[in-house]
Amino acid sequence: MAKPLIIFDGNCQAQHLAAIFAGSGLADTRHVGKNFGFVPAYNGVGCRIIEPEAVLPLVEAARANGQKIIQVSQSSPFQQKFAGPVIDHVDHRAFVPEFRFFSMAPKQFEEFFKIKAPSIQRLFDMDLKNGAIAQKKSGFGVDVAGYIAENVKKRSLFHYVNHPNGSIISLLLRGLGEQLNGCVDISLLSRTAEEIQEKEGLNFTSSHPVRSEVRKELNLSWGTSYDVYSRMMRSLRSKDWHGLLASRDLYEGYFSEDTQFWEAMAQSLRNASKDVEDTFFAFERLLQLSPGYSVYWTWYFDFLLKQRQRDTALSVYQRAHEFFGDSNSFNVIASQVESRLGNLEKAETHAWRYYNDSGKNMRAAFPLMSILARRQRGDDLSRIYQAHMNEPEFKRDQLEAFMAKLRLKGFAC
Repeated sequence: MAKPLIIFDGNCQAQHLAAIFAGSGLADTRHVGKNFGFVPAYNGVGCRIIEPEAVLPLVEAARANGQKIIQVSQSSPFQQKFAGPVIDHVDHRAFVPEFRFFSMAPKQFEEFFKIKAPSIQRLFDMDLKNGAIAQKKSGFGVDVAGYIAENVKKRSLFHYVNHPNGSIISLLLRGLGEQLNGCVDISLLSRTAEEIQEKEGLNFTSSHPVRSEVRKELNLSWGTSYDVYSRMMRSLRSKDWHGLLASRDLYEGYFSEDTQFWEAMAQSLRNASKDVEDTFFAFERLLQLSPGYSVYWTWYFDFLLKQRQRDTALSVYQRAHEFFGDSNSFNVIASQVESRLGNLEKAETHAWRYYNDSGKNMRAAFPLMSILARRQRGDDLSRIYQAHMNEPEFKRDQLEAFMAKLRLKGFAC
C-alpha cells in the first residue's frame, strides 16, 4: 500500500513535523510555504518545501499513484484557522497548534511585531494564553499548552522563541497520531514520538542564554545544567574559542546531543586548534544533527579548503547539493562556494536566485552584494543598497555595517 501524501503548512514547527513524518518513513510529505533559511531534518531527510502553485500537480500525481491525500494545517493565535491554502478534495484534514515563548527574548517580540514589548511577566502570560488559543482553535486532543504551563519554569523547553525542544515536538506528534489513526502506521508514529521526546528538537539557532533578569522575574528554575549551558553559550557568542576547548569535557558531558555544543566545538577547533581530525569529526557531528543550516556547510567547506583538502571540500559541496537539491538554501551555499573557488559568474547566478527567491529580503542581499563588489558592479550594488533604504532602523544599521565591511576590504561601494 502506498504511503500517504501529507501536505503541511505553517512555520518551522510544521516543517519539522513534515521532516519527521518523511524521515521516519511514515509518509511522503511536503510543506507549502516559505523557506525560512533552514531546512528542518530528521534521520538525514530534509523537509521538502514547495510553492502553493505546485500543490495541485503534486496532488493529482499522488492520487494517480493511489496515495491518500492529507492536509495538516497549523493553527496560530495570530491567523485564521488555516496557515496555508485550503486544498480541495483531500481525503483527510488534521490540525496542529503552534507555540511560541517570546518571554525568553523580549527583543525578538519587538522585532517581530514592530512594537515595544510589554513587561516580562505580561509577555509570559501572553505566551501561555496564545498557546492555549492556538490549541483550542486547532481542536488538538493533547494538552500541549498545559504541559508548557506546568513545566516551562522547571526546565528550558524552547531553544528559540518558536523552536521547541523534543518534548513538545513529541506531544505534537502524539496529537497528530490521534487525528491520523487509520491513515498512517500509528505504532511507528508512537515509537517515533517516544524517540524524539528526549531529543533536542529544533535547535539550529538559539535565544540562549536567557538573560538573568528574565529568569529572575519569571522564577525560571532550570537547574545547574542550564547554568553550564549559559556559560557555554556566552563563550560561543563572544568567540572564546580557547575557553570552549578548555571546558570541552564538561560541556560534552551535558550536551553531547546538542547542536549548539557541536557548533561551539566546530568553530573552536577550526579557529583555535591544529587537530584536523577532531575538527573534521565535529563538523560531521554538527551536520548529522542539523544538516539543514546552510552556514554549517560553508564553514566546513572553508575549513577543508584551508587544509588544502580540495577534493574533500568538493565532496562536501556535492553532499550539500544532494541534501538541499536545487532549493533556495542550496543557492546561498553555491553562491559562497563558487565565489571561494573563483567562479564569480556562477556565484552571481546563484546569489541572484537566492535574493529573488527570498522575496528580495535584505539579509538575502548580502551574499549578492559581496559578489557584485568583487566583480566591480557598482551600479547594481548601488541599486540593491537603495532598494533597502526604507527598511526599519535596526535593519538599516545592519545594512550600513555590511557596507562598511565591504569598504574595509577595499571595495568601492
